[in-house]
Amino acid sequence: MNLNTQTVIRGLEYFGDIDPEIGPPKLKKPLPISKIKKRIIEGILHLNKIF
Repeated sequence: MNLNTQTVIRGLEYFGDIDPEIGPPKLKKPLPISKIKKRIIEGILHLNKIF
């Protein structure tokens, strides 16, 4: 199987389809989309980091 890892990483950090008008999932503690984006990008940049 031929896999381009750059395509996977770009897909993980693409947030263009997020509709700000749609409410986020219900969580026990509110979590803004900005923090979710930040955590995803940190995970991509620091693959060995444990969250």
